Amino acid sequence: MTVLTVMVVVGAGSYLMRLLPLLLVDQVRLSRRVERLLADAVLGALAALLATAVHRLATGSLSPGLPPATGFAALAVGTLVALLGGSIGRVAFAGAATIAVTAAAALV
Repeated sequence: MTVLTVMVVVGAGSYLMRLLPLLLVDQVRLSRRVERLLADAVLGALAALLATAVHRLATGSLSPGLPPATGFAALAVGTLVALLGGSIGRVAFAGAATIAVTAAAALV
């Protein structure tokens, strides 16, 4: 297989994986138990991503160019926004804004 063929096949498969749930949303019904299990799986995946990011932050491998205090400040602000009921977008924006502000303050 050529590189182009592999790219087209993988791209088509990725597109179908995203398109099929939209096409089948009204035709397939899941049981309550499966829906709860999927919701818990999403929370578990997000918790695993967060735990990995915090571990990398603590070991200094998350952002080698920034001081560790920058990452901890972003984590604290993001946690506060989440505890106050902010959406995942607001949490991410608050964390990114904190990194930008603390990095800019470190340059001054």
